[in-house]
This record gives sequence, structure tokens and C-alpha cells, in this order.
Amino acid sequence: MRLASARHVALSLLTLSLAYSTLANTEIINFRAPEPSVSTFQPAPSAWPTLDARNSELPFVLNPAPLGTPLLAVCEHDEPPIEACENELWAVLDLDDVRWAKFGAFTLRASIPASHPADFLLEVYTPEDIQRRLSFEHSVVPSSSPPRRTLYARIRASHTGVAPSPASVPPPAIPFRLALEPLYFGAVPASTVPIGAFVVFVAAAALYAGSAFVVPELERLAEKTRIEMREGAEKGC
Repeated sequence: MRLASARHVALSLLTLSLAYSTLANTEIINFRAPEPSVSTFQPAPSAWPTLDARNSELPFVLNPAPLGTPLLAVCEHDEPPIEACENELWAVLDLDDVRWAKFGAFTLRASIPASHPADFLLEVYTPEDIQRRLSFEHSVVPSSSPPRRTLYARIRASHTGVAPSPASVPPPAIPFRLALEPLYFGAVPASTVPIGAFVVFVAAAALYAGSAFVVPELERLAEKTRIEMREGAEKGC
């Protein structure tokens, strides 16, 4: 019974994970945290949402670019400011919280409902990268700012479903969730650690159940076979 129960739990976990994957699409980008540095350029931090250790996941709504727009062409401007495009979102990635100080790698994840057909592109920029895209008055901060591990995320979306009718109607806005979390060993998201530990526990329980019940049963059958063979040999004599 214990072996069957362990198997049922493992199968249930697998079924739940597969069911969740059918309900949402996910775009992920992994990146290394920069060394703390002082930058005299910072793009209007009050105007962009911030993801950090205290607020690592936030909901957003984004208007995708029209059907057929290549992702790399979405919201490409010849002139600043970059905030003017409705088909992209910019966010501050604050990696300076003491709880994240030991981590050198992070992952940024966008979870999009499967009912909204769209392609998403996630990119991560340094302050120096952002400087080249902003006008000077939007980006200057005091040079006395302390060294920080701050990066910036750019999220772009393009519609991939059926063209709206009439064609002049824009595609519907897309609700999605954006999550930032550290990576253990540079590869394992922190949110999956409890699940991984539970799977290991279930596997260990299944192994214990096998050794505690299956092995004794096999030994009993082997002993029964030896007795029958010995009795058969005695009768033959």
C-alpha cells in the first residue's frame, strides 16, 4: 500500500505540472547579476515598476503589437523617449536586497494565459545600455549614489492570433505576471526548491517502500522455491 501511495503522489504531481503548463505560456530569461557600481544615469525610476526581494512578482497588462509585427521590430524608435510605446513595458530589477546578496544569477519569467495568443520577448539592460536610449534629462541621478546591482528589463509583445475585424481594431490587451527570482547554483529557480525537495522525499519513500515490502516478498518466494526443489529431489531418490 505504501509503495502504491508513493507512486500515486508522484503521478499526481506530474499531472498537476502538466495541467498548469497547458493553462499558461511562459517566457524566461536567465542572467548574471552585475558587480555593484555607481552610475550617473538611471531612467526615471519612479515611472517604472520595480521588482525586488520584497515584490518579486507583479501583475501587468500589455497591448501587443499588431499581427505580423516581428518582435525585434516592436517599439524600435529613432528618437527618445522610449516610454511612449504601448507595446512594451520597462521594469527596474533591484538585486540589492540583503536576502539576495549571495546570489550571482537570476531568472526573469513572464507567465501569459494560453487564451491570449502572443509572442513575448524579454531583455535585460545595464544602466549604460539604457543611457543610450534615453534623453539626458530623463536619466541623470546624483553621482553620490551608492554602488548598486541594478538592471532593467524590457518586455515586448506581438499578437499571433487571428487578425481582428475590422483590421483597424487593435488586438486585445494581455494580462500577464512578471516574476524575478534568484537561481541556486546558477540554474535552479528558488521557487522550485521546495517542490524538488518534496519530489526527493517521495522518491525516497518509494525506495523505502520497495525495500521494506518487495524485497521480503521476493525472499519468501525464493525460500519457497528452494523448499519445493529440495522436496522434489528427495522424492526422486
